[in-house]
Amino acid sequence: TGCSIATWSYQGKRHKYRPLNDCRQHAKNADALKAHQVTAETAHQVQAYDTIYVPIVKLEHFVNTTLPNITQPFVLLSGQNSKPEDPIPNNVYNTIVKHPRIVKWFLQNLSVYAATDPCHPKLHPFPYGIHPMQSPSLLEEISISRNKTTFIYKSWFTKSNNIISRRHIPTGEKVNAKEYLKRMHESEYVLSPDGDRPECHRHYEAIAMGTMPITSLDPVLYRHLAGNVVFGENQWNLTVLKKALPRKPVVNQRLIFQEYWIEYVEREVGRALRWWDPSRDVRCSLAEIAAIVRQSSLAR
Repeated sequence: TGCSIATWSYQGKRHKYRPLNDCRQHAKNADALKAHQVTAETAHQVQAYDTIYVPIVKLEHFVNTTLPNITQPFVLLSGQNSKPEDPIPNNVYNTIVKHPRIVKWFLQNLSVYAATDPCHPKLHPFPYGIHPMQSPSLLEEISISRNKTTFIYKSWFTKSNNIISRRHIPTGEKVNAKEYLKRMHESEYVLSPDGDRPECHRHYEAIAMGTMPITSLDPVLYRHLAGNVVFGENQWNLTVLKKALPRKPVVNQRLIFQEYWIEYVEREVGRALRWWDPSRDVRCSLAEIAAIVRQSSLAR
């Protein structure tokens, strides 16, 4: 989640979706949590090229109360685990893309939330990522070596979401999370239709397993996944797919790690930025995070 890596996170007023509940686990105590949060009163402390994470449902409140008090250029990150009922209001969208101090805006599920103009040059896609509850099981499965014995895995998925678009998609049997990851790990591809939004956790679970997800994603609006997913599938015909898809696809498993997306954001912005290290509850640079990761790897 972007809230665990951004220099600042914005909590604002309470909202029924409580989108920052997952952020609280990244702060070890109340003082660290307070230091990580930007408010209208602390907005003047934002430094040049800091990163600020604002949940999609709180963008309007942020724009009205806190953005006017920020005096330095910064990069905005926005996402949402629970699905908001409404898209980003046009006036909020326009304020953000026209604001002189917002250098770039990285947003999850552009096709859903940036309907006003998802191709605006200031706007870039941001990953949906792994669900925090799935991370331990996923990392445990990654550590196991498995042969790819299945070409395309038909995982089970509910047809209550996007019921019309999912009606004709083949689905497999429902299994527990451990068996689900094992079967995916043993497969070269997995059918991965839209969830309640186009980009979903399954895409990233598959990539973590070295398995390429077959998706209906738009290749422009979800270009951050280029080379790691099959784009634009809408027929879901297994016979056709088995004939058309190349064998032994290669995906970049680094996509599940925060450092990869920090590098991605800095590459798109074209300069170094400031971040938050949740392991130490301090602001830092990408170079400092990379050094800690290397040190941790050597310690193992």
